[in-house]
Amino acid sequence: MNNKLINAIQSNTGIISNELAQEAQKQLKSTDFIIKLYHNNLNNIEDQLTILQQQKENLIQQITTENTKKFNLQSLFAPYRYIPNELIANILLNTMPDHTQIIPLYEWLDIFNILTNVCIHWRNIAIADPNIWKNLNLTIHSKETKQAYTLLKKWMSYTKTETFNLSIYFPHATTVTNNITHIYNLLHKYNHLTKFTIIVPNSNMEDHINTLSNIKFPKLQSFKIAEKHSYFNNFSIGRRKTKALQMPNLLSLYISTPKTSIINKANLENLLEVHLEFNTARFEGIEYILNNCHKIQKCSLNIQLLPHEINPTKQIFISTLKELNIYYNSNISYILRLLNLPNLEQITLTSENIEADATIITKLTTKSTKIKTINFIGIINKKSIEIFTTNFQHLFINSVELPIIDKIHNINSPKTDEESDSEHDQNASQSFYLESDDIF
Repeated sequence: MNNKLINAIQSNTGIISNELAQEAQKQLKSTDFIIKLYHNNLNNIEDQLTILQQQKENLIQQITTENTKKFNLQSLFAPYRYIPNELIANILLNTMPDHTQIIPLYEWLDIFNILTNVCIHWRNIAIADPNIWKNLNLTIHSKETKQAYTLLKKWMSYTKTETFNLSIYFPHATTVTNNITHIYNLLHKYNHLTKFTIIVPNSNMEDHINTLSNIKFPKLQSFKIAEKHSYFNNFSIGRRKTKALQMPNLLSLYISTPKTSIINKANLENLLEVHLEFNTARFEGIEYILNNCHKIQKCSLNIQLLPHEINPTKQIFISTLKELNIYYNSNISYILRLLNLPNLEQITLTSENIEADATIITKLTTKSTKIKTINFIGIINKKSIEIFTTNFQHLFINSVELPIIDKIHNINSPKTDEESDSEHDQNASQSFYLESDDIF
């Protein structure tokens, strides 16, 4: 650009000659051409950058793929590759919680994720081992019912064993909602359930039992049911609101609730073992259960009766019973007087929190001529054991001392679900799960 054009631009005046106008037009055309040329070059560079960026991304992807391939190839030489599948399955099985442990639902969800979502290898090993899936112990709060349903459905889909053991614990007063009904209905679809434990607050027992009564349990062999809170209550035996459960092949029954209208003759006929543990104001229901157990071989009685309700009644005759476990209390002698057990072979007297008199079982021992073994466990008066031993020198008598156990019965109303579990609630439920194994 010449000096005249530069001066004209800087002076901010119009063009005053044709020569200068022609020069300006010439310069405009030249500038337009150069700008177009630069734009073309810029477009070419951007196209090249796009191609290079795509090439860069492709190279990064290829590097990632090759690194993964390298890692996988190197992993073939890793030490854990030489661990047999059986040992991995055993490791997984031993990391599972004990079936008596009470753990929160979220921990079971974590366990399920470990078994199925860590890697394909672990998943295949876990699914192939039926022992991993044979026990499930659910603690369900009212806000966790949907999660519990999902977990139970998935868990039971992997359960292939014929001895599936399920425990359900409701720590707070929980009415039977639709979600809980769905949980129970799952048991109808998977009828390989053989052992079932349920603990619910006393205020909701009938609701839960009525819902369960609509489900058939054709293969159930062991059933444990307990109320979370223990106190004296009337005994009902099937003529009230609660329906009877459908458990025709039941072999072992553990009841820790005085509301026994859940039990009927059909559920008692094949029983080999029964454990009754509760406080009650009536002996009628105990008679009903024991008199209808025609095949029973083992019986445990931890019954506390209201003293003013004890009235004379007829004898309870059980010809098949071979083993009797009695828990000592102030009115146990009344129950013992009513028992007629001609083929009894073993008696165990346990006292956990008060000193027991060993001679309390003298009359029963005299009537049962086939008895071979007597066990005294806990706090038993030593002098009374000596007297008993002198009278029955032909028997094998075993005495085991145990420390005093404080039994605290919670008679308060059930807590709301917003309140945390108390230490007593946890301990009481834990002791229920830790009862001795079934005889079968």
